[in-house]
Amino acid sequence: MSRPFGIDLGTTYSAVATLDDSGTPRVTRNENGEETTPSVVWFEGPGSVVVGSTAKESAVVDPDSVISLVKRQMGTTWSQTFFGDKYTAESVSALILRNLVDGAVATTGNDSRDVVITVPAYFGQLEREATKAAGVIAGLNVLSIVPEPVAAALHYGVSNDVDGRTILVFDLGGGTFDVSVMTVADGKFHVLVTDGDASLGGTDWDNDLVQLILERYVSETGDVDAAFDEQFIQEITTKAEQTKKALSTAEQKRLPLRRDGNSATIVVTRTEFTDLTRPLLQDTISVTRRALSTLEEKHGITTIDEVILVGGSTRMPAVPEALASTFGWSPKVHDPDLAVAKGAAVFALGRQVHASAERSGNSAAVTAIAQNARLDVSAVAAIANKETRNVLPKAIGVELVDASGRKYIDIVIDQNTAIPLAAPVVRSYGTATDNQTAVEFTLYQQSSPLPSTDVEANAPIDQSSGRIVGFPPRPAGDRIDVAFDVNAEGAVKLVATHANTGQTLNMEVRVAVLSDSEVAAQSKRVSMIKVSG
Repeated sequence: MSRPFGIDLGTTYSAVATLDDSGTPRVTRNENGEETTPSVVWFEGPGSVVVGSTAKESAVVDPDSVISLVKRQMGTTWSQTFFGDKYTAESVSALILRNLVDGAVATTGNDSRDVVITVPAYFGQLEREATKAAGVIAGLNVLSIVPEPVAAALHYGVSNDVDGRTILVFDLGGGTFDVSVMTVADGKFHVLVTDGDASLGGTDWDNDLVQLILERYVSETGDVDAAFDEQFIQEITTKAEQTKKALSTAEQKRLPLRRDGNSATIVVTRTEFTDLTRPLLQDTISVTRRALSTLEEKHGITTIDEVILVGGSTRMPAVPEALASTFGWSPKVHDPDLAVAKGAAVFALGRQVHASAERSGNSAAVTAIAQNARLDVSAVAAIANKETRNVLPKAIGVELVDASGRKYIDIVIDQNTAIPLAAPVVRSYGTATDNQTAVEFTLYQQSSPLPSTDVEANAPIDQSSGRIVGFPPRPAGDRIDVAFDVNAEGAVKLVATHANTGQTLNMEVRVAVLSDSEVAAQSKRVSMIKVSG
């Protein structure tokens, strides 16, 4: 039996799911019997790491050897060294992925290494490619990278009639926030708008609570050195998360704290917590307003039929209350911790069918995949009928120089443009100086909340520079035609042509922090590490 896995690689917690014998997505429990695994890695010794709850608990006594929230470093050059070996965000994430899939294989007997990994909808190309690289380093066959709200909506659509409706997915996870709006027609999910903040999530609520608890402890005990005790701060951090969860159902939470002979019992009420974190919640409301404004501007849609809440942080009562009071909605909390992984499992099987159909036709592909996965043909056909179409989460442009010598970004493909593009976007540019014999193109990606022509509001896409060289010297303004294309995965292709000579430059743009050789080297190292839970 071989059924692909769907993986929700979360900032604070991760989950893995696959389809059961009836074709229903089920989350597989880890070796501790938990449906979710803390996205925490403890480097306990040379060649040995621990992932999950034990690693999270170890942060109290060995904080310097524990990595958490690594998802916020994806797409950057961040690294840490343990026992002489350097680990990147990709390789740390690979250790988490290995633990998840090894556990799922042991639990289900399903020996597949085919996976779909989810990412925040607002992740740009660098972050998405870093996530894919993490899967490769873990020894997995990454079928696709799918946005978390799309996965959640797919799962919601399995058990609910959403055809002909406009759905808004409000996804507040442990470390990221997304809001996506999509329409559903004949089993096809078309994302219209996505927005978010890749640095806003439940852990920020935790951090505010940590500061409140620490301030009250110091005020009650006079223990001013507590703020410099790393183990004590880690203990408060753990209790802050527990308090946040408790206050979703209780009106108050008591926290007994002790340090160096000092003790205090801190009481936090739900009202205090809500007031304390109101600015964070307001940030999510602002992003949601922006998404709705874009929806109306681009598509003329002003009515949302259903609002789905996913991500563990949406359990906080203040979240649905704020959405109801601000927009008049009646949000539905939909399996907040597990919906993304379950939807990814559905997407993964559909992705297998679509890839096989390109070679053998849809009917033959459905039959072959059903036989291989030991699933009913009709169940596989129903899943294969669910298609998705996404949008580009961040605008893409090219750096230019105006007549005064000022650099700026020409936004070629706007934020929230449907992908794949129906046709390449063609721009005509002119050389900047007389007798210019080469042109360099560098692609940039939006790094600000809204698209901007300012270079500072954009980030260069790594390894995306290319040159056209060797054309004859001519006056400034010599024409260069550039065609930009984006496929369904968000990969960018650029073809630049010098109009006078016909010389072309084809750039299959590589968007990645790590080179192929670095990915291979890290994969070899990770494969030699003992990973336990």
